[in-house]
Amino acid sequence: MKQKLFKLVLLFTVVLAFSACSNDDNSPVIEPPYYGYHYAYVVNNGNWKKNDGTVASLDTVNKTWTVNDLYMQANGSGIGDAQDLVLADGKIFVTSTTSSKIEVLDKDGKLLLRVAMPNKEPRYIAQYGDNVYFTAYSGYVYKMNISSYQLTDSVQVGDHPEALAVADGKIYVTISGYGKGKSLAVVDIKTFKKTKEIETALNPYNQMIATADGSKVYFVACLDHSDHLLQCVDTKTDAVKTVEHASSIALDKNVNSLVCIYAPYGKNGNVPTKKYFRFNMKDNSTTEIKGLADVPNPGQVSVDWKTGNIYVVNNDYSGPCQLYVFDNAGKQLRKLTSGNGTMQVKFAKE
Repeated sequence: MKQKLFKLVLLFTVVLAFSACSNDDNSPVIEPPYYGYHYAYVVNNGNWKKNDGTVASLDTVNKTWTVNDLYMQANGSGIGDAQDLVLADGKIFVTSTTSSKIEVLDKDGKLLLRVAMPNKEPRYIAQYGDNVYFTAYSGYVYKMNISSYQLTDSVQVGDHPEALAVADGKIYVTISGYGKGKSLAVVDIKTFKKTKEIETALNPYNQMIATADGSKVYFVACLDHSDHLLQCVDTKTDAVKTVEHASSIALDKNVNSLVCIYAPYGKNGNVPTKKYFRFNMKDNSTTEIKGLADVPNPGQVSVDWKTGNIYVVNNDYSGPCQLYVFDNAGKQLRKLTSGNGTMQVKFAKE
């Protein structure tokens, strides 16, 4: 009897193991935490010149769904302001524009290094290989080694650079010109020299996403903020074309699409003032996401690569912002208070 019971348990265990490894239904593969990071980080810029920004953690793994000021807990003081962050090699690299600095934190928010950059005003940051690259309002892109923390190079790219992405051996950089720019700068990643500028619509700003194969780069041009365009660069030819109207975009790796929000400040022609949709990067088709329409004043959007859940920032100019969390079909799951001037949510191993 015991032997039969053991065989039954063993068989059941094998079936469970096989089921756990199977992905026939194309559901996302759940992977272990990356470098032991807190799974999700919330970037809060803070109110203008109030020094009340935060680098916060969002506990989605243990389902407590609490937004904690990770930096304050680890260091006993606030970060001041936070513009953007990237997770690399078990560390967090944070750009701060108003206080003009780069900070390197451990996964729990403990300060490892602060690099003061007077009058440089660092903006957006991305990681590729052994380096992080970040823009600065000084007109440059800087390169920092993720192991030594040394600033190893810089290249002048143009007036008020913002977002950047690496694709096909090149760094693409939006040149906003503080609302007056109409170009992308292209930097050869090996020589770290600017090779050209590409003409775009007015005011390419703070969002840029490269496809997994590096063949395309998508970015948002804000124009005069009464309308917004989603534009695409073919990295082989560097040709730019407009593919949609969108003000916020996020990559959903699970279905190879962009989750897009169109919510300009003012109405433009026959384009609706709010629209939430998926943009299929293979055939340029769109599919409406209906549930997201409940967000009153939508800002940036992020997608959890493990679950496909969609996070939308609700801009609140009278107090702390909120995060609306939806499943990948647009059903609202919860609403959280996220902090002052919430920029976006970053997930480990994006």
